[in-house]
Amino acid sequence: MKETLILASRNKGKIKEIEFLLKDSPYAVIGMEAAGFTDDIEETGTTLEENAAIKARYLHNKTGQAVLAEDSGLFVDALNGAPGIWSARYAGSHGNDKANLQLVLQNMEGQTNRTAHFAACLCFIDHHGTSHFFKGSLHGTITHEPIGQNGFGYDPIFIPDGYEVTNAQLNPAVKNSMSHRAEAIGKWLGYLKS
Repeated sequence: MKETLILASRNKGKIKEIEFLLKDSPYAVIGMEAAGFTDDIEETGTTLEENAAIKARYLHNKTGQAVLAEDSGLFVDALNGAPGIWSARYAGSHGNDKANLQLVLQNMEGQTNRTAHFAACLCFIDHHGTSHFFKGSLHGTITHEPIGQNGFGYDPIFIPDGYEVTNAQLNPAVKNSMSHRAEAIGKWLGYLKS
């Protein structure tokens, strides 16, 4: 019987991806809404690590249980690292994937340097209330237009290094096996086994 672990997120794409990554782990992940939390957790941090910690601490304080939070973003070199920690609300409203990626493409017009990377930071708060952090990244380039139907967020405009297609064109299992989130979760699972 798997232990239920609440993920401090209402992003259905992120929850689905993390569920997939944890299918062989001792945990069954559920999102905040499935756990009965509809509150908006204000992400006031200036780094992915701070925002992940804010979300995890909030849920841990509410439940007293072990919780998992993840903050991630797209960092575009030609845009001085933007959208970065504001990736989910780059175009204004939180979670408007289409508007966010269109704004990145608009701001990238005329740029020859298309390099970028995704970064993820997981914060796991254990049953004792201790925070543990795990990070991952995925490097690649930004396209000139959205391509592909899979994934979510900036996947249609990001080609990972070593591939000739966007994250949104990759089989979800392939993308999930080498994503920034997969790397962070792999480190966390390694920690749990140690």
